[in-house]
Amino acid sequence: MIGGLLLDLCVVAAIVLFGWAGGLLGGVASIGRTIAAYVAFVVAALMCDPSGDVVHALTGLGAETSRIVGAGLCGAIVWLAMAAVLRWWLARRAAGRIDPEWDVPLEDPLERRGVAVVSGALFGLGWVTLFVAMLVMLPGDNFVSRAAVGSTSGAALIRQEGVLQWLDARFPHYTQTLPKGERGAVVGNAGSLPMRGAGVARAATADADQLLRSVNAIRRGRSLEVLEPNRAIARVAQRQAEALAQDHQLSTRVAGGATLDAQVQAALGGDATLYEEHASVLVVWAHTPGNALAGLKSKTATNDQLVDPDAAGVGIGAADAGWFNGRIYVIVLVQPVEEDAAAGSDERVVTDDLGSADAAAGDTASSTDVQGRTGEGINGALDPDDVDGDGDVDGDDAARAAELAAGADPDATRADGRN
Repeated sequence: MIGGLLLDLCVVAAIVLFGWAGGLLGGVASIGRTIAAYVAFVVAALMCDPSGDVVHALTGLGAETSRIVGAGLCGAIVWLAMAAVLRWWLARRAAGRIDPEWDVPLEDPLERRGVAVVSGALFGLGWVTLFVAMLVMLPGDNFVSRAAVGSTSGAALIRQEGVLQWLDARFPHYTQTLPKGERGAVVGNAGSLPMRGAGVARAATADADQLLRSVNAIRRGRSLEVLEPNRAIARVAQRQAEALAQDHQLSTRVAGGATLDAQVQAALGGDATLYEEHASVLVVWAHTPGNALAGLKSKTATNDQLVDPDAAGVGIGAADAGWFNGRIYVIVLVQPVEEDAAAGSDERVVTDDLGSADAAAGDTASSTDVQGRTGEGINGALDPDDVDGDGDVDGDDAARAAELAAGADPDATRADGRN
């Protein structure tokens, strides 16, 4: 990274300049000022909290501002006091190193140029260490902060962590670990991440549970069904989160480029048929679950997936990538197979079967009716020779047939009361 290389060159140049200045100042003076600077810094660090409390009580300034003012005052007082002591000591030392015979100063091994240069370089090393530490912890995602994190000097501080943790603990509003940015979260595929350090990723189960509770609280606020945690899916999400943290990557896909769908289906086992084959995967790199949720809500696409009314099952994995590197969260959402569609399909099959049966029955009835009507005699008799419909073929049938042949109304009532 070009920014990191430039910062490393600036660090080296600063140390060289401090060494050169120490050589001009002289060995004893350079040593004295280096000691004074380190002592002043140590005292300021030790007195940061108590002096900050005093400044806050006297002025009413904010806690962090009070610490800055208190530490600065303590450091300045110690520096001025040690400078006065140094001048007094140098004068006494110079007076005591006079050759009584020749009345000239004796040669001082501490005044050798090499000693002076080394002392000045140590002075510069202390200042650039503090300066780079402040740049590494600089809030905001900009060129300077990215350069500090990507530099060799910044990486050395990140691996040690001591100075950075001290700064972060006392000035949290003026410092920021990874990921940088306004919300402290990076959402979606981001490829390679600027993580530093070789720490092994660890599971952060409590963070995953907290994130799930927060998401379900949002869904309840919208009168949606809460997401049911699925252990099998959660194991897939956890493996993905730890792999991403270990590889310093942020991706919704596994290392080979495949999606998590096959892993989710395999993890579900016999329950795989209850869910859709495609799973929604959300990845977030953030400081805390709160930062992760804020990042997810800031994007319309991811926010819509969190409040999708069709989503039912969920698995969340969280991996701790180290104190400075933050955490990676993987959220896997699955949708159940649409029961209405499946039921509708079954209902259509049953309806089609019933319709076929009814049609067959109707055809049979129609056929029987046609055949019955075709085979009926006059006035509905089954035997065509039974004209009067009394069930017997006799002389009355012949008489009735004659009447009809003569033009009688077939529906007229006969004298005997029958039609």
